[in-house]
This record gives sequence, C-alpha cells and structure tokens, in this order.
Amino acid sequence: MAKEHLFWHRPYSTVQAGSFESGDVQWFPEGGLNVSYNCVDRWAYKHPNKVSTMSPSCAPQRAPARAQTRRIANWCFLVGRLGAAWAQ
Repeated sequence: MAKEHLFWHRPYSTVQAGSFESGDVQWFPEGGLNVSYNCVDRWAYKHPNKVSTMSPSCAPQRAPARAQTRRIANWCFLVGRLGAAWAQ
C-alpha cells in the first residue's frame, strides 16, 4: 500500500524495525518521502484546473467537497508527522 499511494524519492526495503516494547520502533527506516510532493504537487499536476483547498465559507452548498478536503488534510497531517519522525 505504501508503494502504491506514495512517491518515495529514496526507496525502502524494511517496513517496520525495532519494537514498541523497547521503544525503538521505526517505520520504513531507509525510505525517504517528500511530503509536499505527495500531498500537494502530485494532486496539482493531475488536476491543474481545480482548487486544491476550500474553506467552509467558500461554498456552503459543497459539503461533500469540504469533507474530501478534510480527509486530504488529515492524510497530509499524518504523512507530515510520520515524515518528521522519520527525519530524526
């Protein structure tokens, strides 16, 4: 799933290393992501004529679009947090 849905600029071979018990768990330790590319650029290249974000005041009648925007924002937040953890 990680290879299908994310672009890796540095490929990984290990999905999980370490353990939760010892507190040294690592996800995709040798992999590298560009969070901006995965969250924004890739979408913008695919949909150059669409708005990538929408505030609730922009179009109140477009609730499903706002829900999708929230899902994308939540995903990007998660990927950003994971990316920050991997960079350490």
